[in-house]
Formats: sequence, C-alpha cells, structure tokens
Amino acid sequence: MKYSGGELKLINRVYGLFQDNLSCVEAWGFYLFSEELDNEQELRNRLGTIWLASLFDSVNAQTNLIAKYSEQASELNLIHIPRYCNQASVFIDSVKGILQKYTVAEQLFIQSLRNQWVHSHLSGRHEDSIRVKYVENDSLINKNLPHDEYHEIMRPLFEQGNLDVTLKEFVTRFTDQTDDYWVILNEIQESHRIMYQAMLKGSEFQWRAICV
Repeated sequence: MKYSGGELKLINRVYGLFQDNLSCVEAWGFYLFSEELDNEQELRNRLGTIWLASLFDSVNAQTNLIAKYSEQASELNLIHIPRYCNQASVFIDSVKGILQKYTVAEQLFIQSLRNQWVHSHLSGRHEDSIRVKYVENDSLINKNLPHDEYHEIMRPLFEQGNLDVTLKEFVTRFTDQTDDYWVILNEIQESHRIMYQAMLKGSEFQWRAICV
C-alpha cells in the first residue's frame, strides 16, 4: 500500500510501542542471561536496575500516547492500526505487572539508583520538591514529594545492608521468564518484522501471547 508521510509516521510510531523495548534486550540481554556471566553478579545487578528503571518510560507511553495514536489512525482511515494500539496496551499492561512486583519504595529506589548512576546531579534528588513516578493499582502515578519525605521512603533500603544482595533479589524477581512481560517480549523479538510488514500492507497481525 502507498502511504502519505503522515500515515507512515503514525505507523512507525505505533510499531515503536513494540519494537523500542527490544533495544534493552539487544543492549543488556546477553549480560543478564548468558551463562558466561553467571559469576558477574555485580554487573548484572547494575544493568538489571537500569533496564528495570527504563520500564517506567514504557508505561508512560501507554498513559500519553496509545489513545492518541488510535484516534489519529481513525482520523487517517488507517482502520487496521487501532487494533495494534490495543495490542500495545496489553503489552504495556505486562510491563505494569513487572513493576508492581516491587513496592512503591522499591520502585523509587530503583529509579533513584539508575538516576545517580546515569545522570549524577541532574537526577534532581537534591531539589526541595522531587518529581516521582511509580505504578500502583495498575496506574502510573506522577506526583511531587518533599525532599525529606522522598529520602525517608527509601532510607531503609539504602541502610538494610549490602547493596548487591538487595539488587540481586530485585533482578531475580525481574527476570522470572514466566511473567507475561517476558513471554510477550520474546514473541516480539521473533515476530516484530513480520508484524511491521503486516502494518504496511494494511492487514492485522495476531500475536500468540496477546489476545484482543
């Protein structure tokens, strides 16, 4: 099918809702899952924490983008695209499922560590009011916390002992391959190119792990 620039841009954006998570697989998957690195737990702890923290951005996509893309598709008469948006929403729900395996304090702790390791002072943790996000009751919560309250929530996690012991348990919780997130992500890794070709042909693609 022949698409205008605007139509193709929207198709690519919807495709990105699936494909973008693969960048984490390609960057970090070997280090988290290869038997060659079974003795490199500290490395796995740090990379697993970075990957976990990135999942909040995926959930943010559902909150801010999926409904908008579906509406734009209807306006452009791309009648096959809203179903892909619904499938993307199911995938993002599986991301929420991963994040809700952690308490609110643990979610903030994971993001705080990632921000310190990646952004240093730019993480904003020294501000009087700190913007936070976490997933609770299947919803992404964005709010401001006073500086002292923010740090008090996480203090027990920082003070409970060996950081790598804490993070190893977090990463083990994260990498349970039976979770819907991994089942769907594995299928995306196998089939995303086939799905994209279906999108370009104006047809639907049925995932084995996503039923909508």
